[in-house]
Amino acid sequence: MWLPGAGASTLLGATEPAYATPARNERIFLPSLPSLEHILIDATGRQHVVLRANQASIQLTIEGADLTARPVAITFLVPGFERIVEARNQLDLLDRVLSPNRGPSSLLPRWTTRTRNLRDALITFDGRRAGAGNKEIAIFIYGAEDVAADWDVGLRQRMQRHYSRAEALAAGGYRDFLR
Repeated sequence: MWLPGAGASTLLGATEPAYATPARNERIFLPSLPSLEHILIDATGRQHVVLRANQASIQLTIEGADLTARPVAITFLVPGFERIVEARNQLDLLDRVLSPNRGPSSLLPRWTTRTRNLRDALITFDGRRAGAGNKEIAIFIYGAEDVAADWDVGLRQRMQRHYSRAEALAAGGYRDFLR
């Protein structure tokens, strides 16, 4: 399940067709960005864009012209004075994602064994709820080669542990995790 509001960092924006702006350097064709990971369009027509690069990611929530069809001009929005600092941090993060060959910074923590296990547990839980088997989910998480090599050497048990961990979280264990 995907929840747009659950993104780690969501920057709001509005688009207009590129021809509406005279400045050529303000136009962008998002599908050509190497950092583009996903573009999802919700029921209201808002476009949710996930950009990932340089060990960071950001979600953009865009209203307006279709950014997948042609170049557009994007205006980023700050919803109120109290959100200026948050918007500045998000713009710094966007700059990091769009900058070539930039190393990690303190904006986003690195994956730890614990956070990776939690991520894999939630993927396993969602996959099982959607009807996928453990082996299919393992291929999604680890890749077909690793599953072929390690399925009978512990990976099958690891997938069961992922599911058990996620069940415990869903049953209320997430409260302990948040403390």
